[in-house]
Amino acid sequence: METSVRRRRGRGAKMRFFFLFLSLTVCGFLFGEEKPFDRGIRLFKEGKYKEAIDSFKESLKEGDDATIHYNIASAYYRLGDYDSASEEYKKALQLKPEYEAAQLGLACSLASLGKTQEALTALSSLSFIKQMKETFLPLIAVAERRGDEAAQEALLSILCALSPADVSIKLRLSEIRLRMGDSEGALSVLHSVLRLVPENPSAHLLCSVALRRLNRLKEAADEAEIALALGEKKALRILAQLYIEMKLPRISADYILSLAQESNEKKIELLTEAAQLYLNASAFEEALKVIVQIPKEMQTADTLLLKATALNLMKNFDEALSSIEETIKMADTLNARLVRAQILFNAGRLQEAEKDYKEILEKEPYNAAAIRNLSAIFERTGRHKDAEKLLKTLSSELKR
Repeated sequence: METSVRRRRGRGAKMRFFFLFLSLTVCGFLFGEEKPFDRGIRLFKEGKYKEAIDSFKESLKEGDDATIHYNIASAYYRLGDYDSASEEYKKALQLKPEYEAAQLGLACSLASLGKTQEALTALSSLSFIKQMKETFLPLIAVAERRGDEAAQEALLSILCALSPADVSIKLRLSEIRLRMGDSEGALSVLHSVLRLVPENPSAHLLCSVALRRLNRLKEAADEAEIALALGEKKALRILAQLYIEMKLPRISADYILSLAQESNEKKIELLTEAAQLYLNASAFEEALKVIVQIPKEMQTADTLLLKATALNLMKNFDEALSSIEETIKMADTLNARLVRAQILFNAGRLQEAEKDYKEILEKEPYNAAAIRNLSAIFERTGRHKDAEKLLKTLSSELKR
């Protein structure tokens, strides 16, 4: 009996275990086991962010997903771990670039890390920011038509803050600030452009303009050189002006000559300017080489005068006189007469030079160059009292 009872009891215990297992299996089938992602959502709502992160990461085993990375990032953000949050938001955006919630979350994380510029860049891609930009552009156009530079500057400054990666807006803002005389403000914007695009020729050119206005001429020249190397031909004129201001006329002449080669409309004018600069730098041969590039039928009184001056300084007096006579036929000016008198004086033809200087002084009694050279002729020809009298006349005039 005991054996029979034990057997019945054993069979009863097995049956109860079987029905318990069956009920649990059916329950699991009917209601489903809580998945890692759902558990992560529940834990996040309960404020258990670390546990939520673990659950979300577990759910990634089923496949990479932008929403999961977004949730992990949001949990890190709630924990104050902004570095990890930023990384997870970036992962979400790699998988889903148009994910605006992740974009906004990334901006907030970067701002919390003190990375303001990067945060603004992240914000700039949001659709509502783009809509604001589309609203601002017509307002800027209206301000431009009215000539209201202050309004343009204010609107462009806001746009730069909203779209910090927009190089075109930054360049426009820097140009407005330059027109308003704010060279330091323009430089600040231009430096931010060059951090984004180091080889932007327009930014380097505008930097050169701003630095020149701040009298930082060497830095201005360096920036203009970079702009030129990047293909910005406008830098040629700026470099020419800078080297004149730096009292380096020969280098300036080289740039003007390059500019002449790039221009058709103003070629003669530019060649004449380059020749004058070479003369100022005592580079007489270079000046003549430039003048020769000008076709004879296009030579003006100014170019012929420069040619005569260069030949005179090179002591080629016969050709110099020939050139100055052509000049006087074309335009009989006081300056041309002075150059001819100087050539005659240098050639030792003192009697002819004296005649020219006296004619000049009849028209302009206190012309300093004519008085000094005529007194020199008097000295050479032994008329010392006449020379002294003439110099006294100049001295008394200068004292007035």
